[in-house]
Amino acid sequence: MIDYSINTEENLLYCNISREIKLVNFTDYINELVADEKFHHQLNTIILISENTSISYANEAAGIGKFFSEFVQQRKGVAWAFVMSSNTTMGLTRLIIDEIDSSPININYFNTEAEAKKWIVEQQSV
Repeated sequence: MIDYSINTEENLLYCNISREIKLVNFTDYINELVADEKFHHQLNTIILISENTSISYANEAAGIGKFFSEFVQQRKGVAWAFVMSSNTTMGLTRLIIDEIDSSPININYFNTEAEAKKWIVEQQSV
């Protein structure tokens, strides 16, 4: 499951990922997101991945990586902060992200949302 909210005052997109994820969840999420009148490509993003999140199959992970790679190209210059409560979840997320060309955006990984927000603010002042 993927839910999101947009805080226009903070220029932040909050993405919450939980439970079993399939490629169709990501395509549905992106389609819904870009149709949202508050969305624009320069939103920084905090991605909260819950402990119970899983991807069933390796080919799903590859598909998600490819799909995100295309989306990243449109988001040049923004910051994405991944927030995860466990090292296992963080490791799996890094494996997927390492497979895509994330050079157009700034990516970092955190254990708390507060750390992620602080980093994003620092990125905006650079």
